[in-house]
Amino acid sequence: MLSFRSIASATVLALAACAAPVSEPGASAESTAVAAHDPDYLVFGSHAEAVAWFQAAAAPTITGSLLGSVTAIVPEEDPRIAPLRAMIAAHWGPIVQRFAPQIPAPRVLLVESTFSNAAILFDNRVKKTADLMLVTTKILERSPEDIDALLAHELGHLVLKNGDPVRADALLKYYSVTPGVEPLGLTQPDDPAVRGVLAPWRAAVANIGFSLKELNGYPAGTGVSTMFLGRYFGAHFDPALEACTALNTQLRALVDSLRQMRTDGVGLSGPPELRVKLDAATRAFEDAAAPCLRPPPGQSLFQAMGETFGVPPEGLEAAASAEELAIVRAAPDAPSALFAVVRHARESMRAAEAAHDFYAFRMYTGEEQADDFAMTVLALEGKDPVMMGRSVNHPDALRASCEASVEAGQIPDYGGLVDAHHSACFRLYHARAFATHLAAGGEGIPGVALSQRARGPEARFDPRAIIETD
Repeated sequence: MLSFRSIASATVLALAACAAPVSEPGASAESTAVAAHDPDYLVFGSHAEAVAWFQAAAAPTITGSLLGSVTAIVPEEDPRIAPLRAMIAAHWGPIVQRFAPQIPAPRVLLVESTFSNAAILFDNRVKKTADLMLVTTKILERSPEDIDALLAHELGHLVLKNGDPVRADALLKYYSVTPGVEPLGLTQPDDPAVRGVLAPWRAAVANIGFSLKELNGYPAGTGVSTMFLGRYFGAHFDPALEACTALNTQLRALVDSLRQMRTDGVGLSGPPELRVKLDAATRAFEDAAAPCLRPPPGQSLFQAMGETFGVPPEGLEAAASAEELAIVRAAPDAPSALFAVVRHARESMRAAEAAHDFYAFRMYTGEEQADDFAMTVLALEGKDPVMMGRSVNHPDALRASCEASVEAGQIPDYGGLVDAHHSACFRLYHARAFATHLAAGGEGIPGVALSQRARGPEARFDPRAIIETD
């Protein structure tokens, strides 16, 4: 259910163009053949192969949230690609020496988009990372130094394989800090006490939506229950039912509450009275939504979710906690059971938030690891590692403000505990601290052991076909 463990999709789809693409000797400078490439990767033998995979597997699922509106894939011979290849090639030498990846340097796939982004993609259907650097044309408006650092960050995701959710979960460390002290996450041991609070809280967040600064527990985003509810509404919503007349009113009230809490267009926060209002609007929407659905008679929530995601309902039921089982069995139908479990999860999140100082909690994540990787590589190249922190603070006005506060000795806001990315200004603060650590002889990201670690079991059910790390 909302704390499902060890559930993987039963459906593994073949790639449209090639089930297991391989390198071809001499294919291009950016994709020189490796005798036997690491089986954890999809390695493409040509640009056309990479494009075919992207169009069939990735573009339908990530366009919008990650790339905006993609209008075209840029031809391989476009001169804008050459500088990107050169930057990757410059990074790849030190990367090979330190990390020994058993893949060629990634191909570059440049797409026309108004979003500024670069990403490494993980194919969740076949559990492999694509040896491909996805870049949008908008990012080319940034300075060469910014682009160089951002590409180094993405190469960290590629080489360390932390775009794979199983590996991302395995490297997570939880710890706490005292006011005014911010140690490097890389050097911190995992604190079982903090893990005991944050891990279940984040598991609930991942499934039902966001909390605290973000969405205050409203089920939204890419949570499993949100995906299920959207699809279930599409199949079973009955506007002719008299009970549905209040739904639009409740939805408008909920949207208005969310708008009041919007701050910067990404995160959501607000004073306590707005959070109480949002909680009330959320519950009213759930109360109005359940009667508007006409579920199949006798269908349990496990059966409905299994049908929606193409997985055995028995596996979902076996992975549910005792509390979740009791809630589901007491509910009259699938939507009522879903809303009851969501409320239970939200209440458990609220209880954890009330009992602990969440603003003292920290996480060492795959995003921080990729930042540290980039800075390790930049230092090996004789470049300024702080380039990494500057690159994520854009536009220039934001960067100047952040640099001024850091120069003044202020510790920036850490950001939320939902997103693996820390706040942009904190990442600059961290970059300065990490550069000082390297200059004093401290070790950066260690070599081969991390990148070649075996993949563990699935930690949770994730219905996404393609998972992007940016």
